[in-house]
Amino acid sequence: MSNLHTNPIAFIDAAFDDQVQWHNVVAKGEIPNPEDNKKTSRRGSQALVTQKSTSSADGGIFRRETKGMCVEPVVVQLERGRLTSFARLLAERDPIFLDPAAARAMHYPDVVASPSFPSTIEMLAKDKRYDRGVPNLTDLVGCDYRFLLHGEQHYSYLGLMYAGDEVTVSGEVLDFYDKKGGLLEFVVLGSTISHPERGVLVRARRTLVHRLVS
Repeated sequence: MSNLHTNPIAFIDAAFDDQVQWHNVVAKGEIPNPEDNKKTSRRGSQALVTQKSTSSADGGIFRRETKGMCVEPVVVQLERGRLTSFARLLAERDPIFLDPAAARAMHYPDVVASPSFPSTIEMLAKDKRYDRGVPNLTDLVGCDYRFLLHGEQHYSYLGLMYAGDEVTVSGEVLDFYDKKGGLLEFVVLGSTISHPERGVLVRARRTLVHRLVS
């Protein structure tokens, strides 16, 4: 587990892990060939984050009554420039992630979103919800960043995303549990990225941890 504030490089490490898993899925032929086929102020949001739920078990922080709740779905447009800049940042060499002509030569409609880009889509969706004055999953469950650790994150790839796509990002609180006699409390958050015609393209699952003071 890595602290979200003291270990920012963990985000990049996770991105490369996702990239390896994505390429393995493609190699197995599990990705279909394209031919075959709305601001709470940030101050207000912080108040949500630091407020402790009275129903949390054993002095925990997470609001466990939110299990099964969903956040408002938001639509994110995938801009070509953002996709190609992200691919260059990760030193991606496959031209389908960088060059529209190369992508079309491989029968894709435009530049393909690189395998780690879903994390960026989720961040864009989070900003959109703040702009609309609605909570994100971390607000909903009551994350306290003074004690928060990143547990794990996993992406399942069901289809490709392309420049110009408008995708819908949804999220749900899946589960809570404890370890170490209650000194560690966990929340499991799920999200999906879907296209109106091609259906669900990515499923994400991440675990966040509060390390509680004994």
